[in-house]
Amino acid sequence: MVKIACGVRSAPCSGRDMKREGQRLVLAAEGCVWRASVLQLVLSRQRGRRFTADDIRAEASASGVPLPHHQNAWGALFTEMSKRKIIERVDYCESKRDRARARIVSVWVRPKMTK
Repeated sequence: MVKIACGVRSAPCSGRDMKREGQRLVLAAEGCVWRASVLQLVLSRQRGRRFTADDIRAEASASGVPLPHHQNAWGALFTEMSKRKIIERVDYCESKRDRARARIVSVWVRPKMTK
């Protein structure tokens, strides 16, 4: 068994642990300007209206938001927003971006406010 340092401990890690650590690192390296710009685009979405990360990427590009330093920052940020209940996955669909080659992507909504 190969041991991989994961976080501060040195122990065997699951793939899920390594994914979480990679997402944490890619977001930490990105800085807050890009994250805040993308978050603002998501928060400007009407609650209950469906969207994909592809939609937000296109809006970001059209708004002059620079690309992140690493493409994995998109997924890491959407995972973080989901954990914080800012967005909620409601479905899956094929990506419309040519470079994504019809891969399956999440469909998100901003949840409706509850009383």
